[in-house]
Amino acid sequence: MVQFHGSINTELYTLIWKSWAPAKCKFFAWLVVQDRLWTADRLARRGWPNQRLCPLCHSTDESLGHLLAHCQYSQRIWSAVRTWTEGQFPDPSGWASFESMSIWWRAVGKAEGMPIKAIGSLTILVTWELWKERNARIFQRHHSTAERLIAEIKEEARTWCLAGAKRLKEIFSRVVL
Repeated sequence: MVQFHGSINTELYTLIWKSWAPAKCKFFAWLVVQDRLWTADRLARRGWPNQRLCPLCHSTDESLGHLLAHCQYSQRIWSAVRTWTEGQFPDPSGWASFESMSIWWRAVGKAEGMPIKAIGSLTILVTWELWKERNARIFQRHHSTAERLIAEIKEEARTWCLAGAKRLKEIFSRVVL
């Protein structure tokens, strides 16, 4: 334990590592806040071939911030999440001003009225599903509508609740998933 003496415990630790989510999803979330996912902007910086435009909206250059928070498609998903949580989840309309995913993740985690672990689990779940949709569009040429992805997120949330996501279950206990 001496090796961790003086280490800094941030809200990102609680939002990601202390939230209920499968380990692969937590690791994915950590890569998101470190800006380490291979989106088009990152590939272009290395001179590697890429599709340039966001595969979700086809109108803006792809970056991690755009893909997960600013894209029109993603905004529809986040707005649906806000509706399910009866307005407890942060309003996605003000997210354009965040300059990094780390700052965005922290801001989302400061929502009033929801337990921090519930926000963490929900944010991990939605970003994970958006990333999977992005990859399905690029690698499998499979496109889901926003409504279909919302249904998939609800189903996955139900599964996570059954698997032990207590805080997530508290949010949805009064909402039919």
